[in-house]
Amino acid sequence: MIIIGGVGGGSHTIVDCHVGTNAAGTAAVANGWRLADSAGIMVLNSGNTMGGANANQGNVISGNRGHGVLLQGRNNHLINNKIGTGISTSTALGNDLDGIFVTGGQFANATCEILGNTIF
Repeated sequence: MIIIGGVGGGSHTIVDCHVGTNAAGTAAVANGWRLADSAGIMVLNSGNTMGGANANQGNVISGNRGHGVLLQGRNNHLINNKIGTGISTSTALGNDLDGIFVTGGQFANATCEILGNTIF
């Protein structure tokens, strides 16, 4: 589980990681717990990027016991990730809860850019 949070802005970038899968991205290695406040990647502040403009910068975020990605804050970017699939998009490795969950949390009016993701 990856948690990005704390006071102030984020400016963190997560690229080319496997979160909730084995190193090959072919089987689930579940983490977290099956509750609304659990996710493979939990972003609790603003200005962070998961994935990138190039497809090879995307993450595999699958097989987690909670959400795949939980986003709070403003100006967060989720780009070109594989969520709920293995490294091969024909392999289903679903997360127990939502693939992507956006919530205001401590931020009224959470905003995100969610582009080019494969969600199974």
